[in-house]
Amino acid sequence: MSETLSTTVRKDWFLINQAINNPNEIISLFKLTPQELDTAIENLRNAVIEGIFEYKRTSVTSILRPLQSLHHDSRAIEQLPAVIGTSRTLLTVTLFQRLFCLDKLKLSAKKSPNDKSSGDHSGTESRFSPAPIKKILEYVQKEVRTNPERMKETEIKKILMYAKMYQNEIKKMKDLAVNIPPEKKQLLMKNFNKSLHDITAKLNAAYHVLREEESTPPPSAATAHHLSRFDYSSLAPLLKSQAQVFSEILSTLAFAKREKFRTRELLTGLADRQKTFLSYINREQRAYEEIDPFDKKGLKAGREFATEIIKYLRKERE
Repeated sequence: MSETLSTTVRKDWFLINQAINNPNEIISLFKLTPQELDTAIENLRNAVIEGIFEYKRTSVTSILRPLQSLHHDSRAIEQLPAVIGTSRTLLTVTLFQRLFCLDKLKLSAKKSPNDKSSGDHSGTESRFSPAPIKKILEYVQKEVRTNPERMKETEIKKILMYAKMYQNEIKKMKDLAVNIPPEKKQLLMKNFNKSLHDITAKLNAAYHVLREEESTPPPSAATAHHLSRFDYSSLAPLLKSQAQVFSEILSTLAFAKREKFRTRELLTGLADRQKTFLSYINREQRAYEEIDPFDKKGLKAGREFATEIIKYLRKERE
């Protein structure tokens, strides 16, 4: 790291550290464009398997991949503005995640299943809110155990069919994700996300018809966030270290863009450290199992963090 770049990295992190506990100051510092916010929201939405971890790994890979080609082709320099934008949003998202862990950003309120104050029912008033697939299956399995004749009911057959389709879609997505080229992964996740959303909607529709027929309200989804049940404040130092590494990436990219000449070695050196950068995300994911041993690989928390950050970014977008 050259002396000038070293100074830039330290200066940038000092400014971030000054704003690190204030979400408004973070927003003011990075001034993400509407397009950058939209891209971050879309990428978080597409991280349907591992949530925040998947988003971070995909972001790091997409930032460093063009830099790796600089070993034999200088044209990747033209992609610097785009990867700088990705780096800025990655760093901002990580800083917001840390604030959620520290309760400096509040989790969004979960609506009661009987809350009819909002939601699009396509012109039809419904007294049911979407229920988690697990809750629906638990209910159906209980009913079938009590009365096996219910297996013949149309809506129960539909629910079990859609649940099987959902499981198959998840399996197919995991199998494809292993071998798909990184540049095609976002499109794959987007398509699978839409497919899962459609299947879930059909499953819920069948469930609501079933419950309407019974004229009793469905078992409610949990009104408390998974994140609210555990103390994630112990992750704050780890996320701060992660943010500092992401800040170094951003500072190096911005420095190279300003200097323009004789920066290829700096950028290829950054790309060669990809495993190191990803190791910070792996450490974070392992830490979640220490907080909640039943949350395997922290997947439930990872998805909920992604959801909460999406909601926060949407507010900023407005």
